[in-house]
Amino acid sequence: MKAIYVTNVKLKPILEKLAEGEQMLIEGQALLDKLNNEKNDCEQKCDRLFKEAQACQQRKEEVANNLEMNKQRLIRATKLLSGLKDEKERWTNEVSTLNANINFLIGNCVIASGVLS
Repeated sequence: MKAIYVTNVKLKPILEKLAEGEQMLIEGQALLDKLNNEKNDCEQKCDRLFKEAQACQQRKEEVANNLEMNKQRLIRATKLLSGLKDEKERWTNEVSTLNANINFLIGNCVIASGVLS
């Protein structure tokens, strides 16, 4: 009986430390689970942000391409407008010449008929 008592006396601090260790293990495991959950949340957030960044990069490229296309269109439109401006001046001069010649139309017709006859 004395041997059992001595064994229990020697084992009591060990069992207490074991109980403390198990309690610390449980607390540590809970902390580890919490940190793992936070890590998973952060990884999901990073994945979502990475996808958003890819979408933004693609949109940026589309906008850059659109900008370049619009610049080319603007250059062509400017050339067209300058060409049409020259045509407007030519047509304006032609109309004024025709308006001036309309006054001489009857006389020119008389001279032309006299030449033909």
